[in-house]
Amino acid sequence: MADARLEAVAFHTGVADPVAHLRRLIAKTSKLGEQLTVLCRAGDLDAFDAALWATDREDFVPHARFDSTPAVRSRSLIELVVDPAQTAGRARCVNLTGQWVEALIEFKRVVEVVTPQGTAAARERWKRYAALGASLSNTAF
Repeated sequence: MADARLEAVAFHTGVADPVAHLRRLIAKTSKLGEQLTVLCRAGDLDAFDAALWATDREDFVPHARFDSTPAVRSRSLIELVVDPAQTAGRARCVNLTGQWVEALIEFKRVVEVVTPQGTAAARERWKRYAALGASLSNTAF
């Protein structure tokens, strides 16, 4: 990630079900063959991982957790982490933490998933990204 520079941040607002939304994002990304880091809180990691494993067989996308073996992680397009330092070389990140994470500026593209309860905090993150000069977009769900 050291050579990446934040270019764009897409805010997905009004997301009532972050798990379902994540599944859609992963399906879209995997069809393009792109790698994706998914940042979540430590307390949510098991739930997101289990939800991805519960996906229908035809829609299943191989993924790895940060604590998987290096061999599994290297073969997985999708990587679940609780700290951006747990990944390297991926240009895209989905932030499910609902918080500002300074290290996300090291990715080229970030998707901020915003629940209805997280709107106020998302406004603050928008301002911080804008101050960095990132291209910003918002899509309501």
